[in-house]
Amino acid sequence: MSFKFSKISLAILASISALPAIAEEVDNSESEQQVIQITGSRLQRSTAAAPVPTTVVSASQIEQLGFTNTGDILNSLPAIAGSVGARSGSSGTGDPSAGLELANLRGLGTERTLVLVDGRRHVGSSLSNTSVDVGSIPVQMIERVEVITGAAGAVYGADAVSGVVNFILKKSYNGFKADVRYSEAAEGDGETSTLSLLTGTSFAQDKGNVMFSLDYTDRKGVMAIDRSWSDVELGWVNAEGYVPGYNVPMLRIGYDLGFSPLSREGYVSQYGWYTTNIGALPTQTFNPDGTNRDFIVGNCQGIVCEGGDSFKTHDYDYLSVPTERMLTSIVTNYDADGHELFAQLKYSQTVGNSKYQGGLSDGFYGPQARILRDNPYLAQYPDITAAMDDAGITSVLVNKAYNGFDNTIENKFDSFQIVLGSSGQLTDTIDYDFSMQFGQTDVELRTHSAYLDRFFQGINTVTDGSGNIVCADTSNGCVPINPFGYKSVSPEAAAWLNDDNATRGELTQSVANFSINGDLFDLDAGTVQFVAGLEYRKEESKTTHDEDLTREDSNGKGILFNTYYGGGLIGQSGEYDVSEVFGEILIPILSDAKYAQELTLEAAARYSDYSTVGGQTAYKLGLNWVINDQFRFRATSGLAIRAPNIGELFQPLIIGPVKINDPCSLTYINSGPNTDQRKANCASENIPTDWVSFHDGGEAPTYTSGNPDLEAEESTTSSAGVVFTPSPNFSIGLDYWDIVIDNAISTPSNNEILNSCYDFADMAENPFCALFERDATTHEISKLINQQVNVAKLNANGFDLEMNYTLDLSAGSVLFNFVGSYYGQRDQVLNEKKPDEILEGVNVQGSPKTRAYFGTTYRQEEWNASLIFNYIGSSRIGLPSDSGDKLYPENHIDSVTYINLRGAYLINDNAEIYAGINNLGNKGPQKLPGMQMGSNIYDAIGRTYSVGVKYEF
Repeated sequence: MSFKFSKISLAILASISALPAIAEEVDNSESEQQVIQITGSRLQRSTAAAPVPTTVVSASQIEQLGFTNTGDILNSLPAIAGSVGARSGSSGTGDPSAGLELANLRGLGTERTLVLVDGRRHVGSSLSNTSVDVGSIPVQMIERVEVITGAAGAVYGADAVSGVVNFILKKSYNGFKADVRYSEAAEGDGETSTLSLLTGTSFAQDKGNVMFSLDYTDRKGVMAIDRSWSDVELGWVNAEGYVPGYNVPMLRIGYDLGFSPLSREGYVSQYGWYTTNIGALPTQTFNPDGTNRDFIVGNCQGIVCEGGDSFKTHDYDYLSVPTERMLTSIVTNYDADGHELFAQLKYSQTVGNSKYQGGLSDGFYGPQARILRDNPYLAQYPDITAAMDDAGITSVLVNKAYNGFDNTIENKFDSFQIVLGSSGQLTDTIDYDFSMQFGQTDVELRTHSAYLDRFFQGINTVTDGSGNIVCADTSNGCVPINPFGYKSVSPEAAAWLNDDNATRGELTQSVANFSINGDLFDLDAGTVQFVAGLEYRKEESKTTHDEDLTREDSNGKGILFNTYYGGGLIGQSGEYDVSEVFGEILIPILSDAKYAQELTLEAAARYSDYSTVGGQTAYKLGLNWVINDQFRFRATSGLAIRAPNIGELFQPLIIGPVKINDPCSLTYINSGPNTDQRKANCASENIPTDWVSFHDGGEAPTYTSGNPDLEAEESTTSSAGVVFTPSPNFSIGLDYWDIVIDNAISTPSNNEILNSCYDFADMAENPFCALFERDATTHEISKLINQQVNVAKLNANGFDLEMNYTLDLSAGSVLFNFVGSYYGQRDQVLNEKKPDEILEGVNVQGSPKTRAYFGTTYRQEEWNASLIFNYIGSSRIGLPSDSGDKLYPENHIDSVTYINLRGAYLINDNAEIYAGINNLGNKGPQKLPGMQMGSNIYDAIGRTYSVGVKYEF
């Protein structure tokens, strides 16, 4: 929808001279107090004097932390909780975002954190989540990173609900810089090689400058089974001997969990279930040497079994996905008689791999493999064939996870962005800034897919006249498939059975922005400053699939292992645009008064006209009160709007198997925060109290897609803080923040959908209950729709504390920096008619109340050393049961402190060598279900060593 500039809107734009966000920019000096220059004015102040809570991370700090990618440096900051970094894992169901690094400010979701580059938007990174891949920002180009919290929506636009991460790039560079680094985990894996290059030169008598950077990273993966804290899958299972009212825990930890409908080696039975045997012979499985033996069931609750030969889906889980990344960028600017012309060009490619589980078992992965009595591969097991003959059985069924297939999912993200613009003076007091930009991300999700028709053709084998095993039907180049034993499928058969199929998507973003800023008039207390501008943005998304991913058989089933569930995939496209008018104002109220050395009022407003959700208005009010040179008080309040993004609206339909835990199953019915309510809701659907779901520990057919009917969410943000600066070398800032999101767009996991339905009263009014269907006879989940929905409310608040101190010594200096966050609340209300029914989201697993960072660096002329502490506070495993009985043996998660060391030595004026150790104590996540892979918070890799060399001239 195009924006029509009516007389009213023009009047608003003109009168916004009564309106702020004076964009903050840190001065390029090396001051450790991080002086910030207010763009469009000549004010300069440290982060302690910023109008909103701001954390600034300089390029030198990034080096001291020992990270070569921005994702992990951001994840080390307490306010950025649960972000997806370079060391994020992936489950065995495949991950369409594997390889991306996404920022999650306040733990409110990556989609509510706005990522900017030089104050401008950046094209999204994936089809399912259009958040920006911060790993695609060139490290060598970064001058600093600003993490801004508070009411930022009116200043920066949609998505700035929890705050903004703004990457400020260097304006110029002359010379050449190379940084080569290698790191490896103490276990000998996770090898990472990084190369960063930066070169630049000035031209036209220093009126212009051009910079070029190249970054390359090759990171090897780390499997979950290769660490002691995650070597086997853990899960909560019902505790034996639980009796209500006797203080006996309802649950205990189950170890080495497996999925009994499948086996890695395959198991053979008469009716496709391990209890059905083969006549008088127990169900059979296979040893590594190919011989057969009795199938070991293990200790089972439903289809989840501890130990035994059941399929260990955990074998496919990554702690850190293998990723290869290359990015290059060119930045240039030219001073044309007071007008700065600038251009930025960036290209990045990221390739990340994950794995999916494969297998055949009726109702889960596809129809079961039926093997006839005369199959020559079966003839190798005379005890099985004898048992079949004795019982008159003509065929058996094989339940197997076919590890012999190439089950890799390769995600490739190609991103291109160009920015052109100019800035300068219109008058002596008014400046302007104009930019146009275009960004495009091409996504390719490539799966090595197995064809079902080829599989059934391949397992139907006979012996030819020469005694060779061949396909009974030799058409299409059929290669015989041996279904018995671990990796029994030959490379030739796997090559014939599999082919590459890809889903391809394209995201584009076009933005034009024009703003003016400067001085309006003088008051007794100072000069009134303003910003006013216009912005237009268009987002487009298109997804297509290779033909075989869209094809279906006569029963409406997909023809591939990974599309069998719900039929062929469907392409999708969509777009929206938004026209915006915005303004800001800074009004000095008092100056040099008693108890008010400076008192300023700030205001901002933005009106956005979306083609999807119509007109939306955001605003911000801010107060900056400098009592004296030592004390400053700051406060902000505002309303931010987040319209649904292109991924939430138009994510393509994906149908596939996804892990679920059915809350009505005996295995999980005692696991919820509202156990009695869960039981009552399950009973209302006539589900027996002792019913065990066939999906327990396994997967259910899930339909994942965007939702074009989403509405905009509104967030009210408030913050208040005090800054104490007793000396130029020391500052302390304490801030309280509160965010209330109404009509919040939720992107729940499958288990969150199910739990959020059954753990609250009034299922008819609960939006989550409409996202799945049950079979009335079997009670099984027959269809689950993982789709974004608008829920009632999300509320989060907490405190931030930051301290900076520099101690000058006779030989060098010591820098101290502390940043801590305390989360008081992060609750979700699903039903606006029942505001007392709250789903708590803090002080539970994955969301501790307290996180802190403390760093100290000693510097002198030739060398420096840093000691870093990252603290994650204790929390509960989950909410206590409303019945009063204990859910867990100990409802507690320990706190943890990670220690990082780094040292650097300057060999000469041009070369430096450095080394570091991250996670000195080699601490892994606590060995608890759901935590053992790190949850994007805890270090799941362990101690890591790094060495590197820099060269600059």
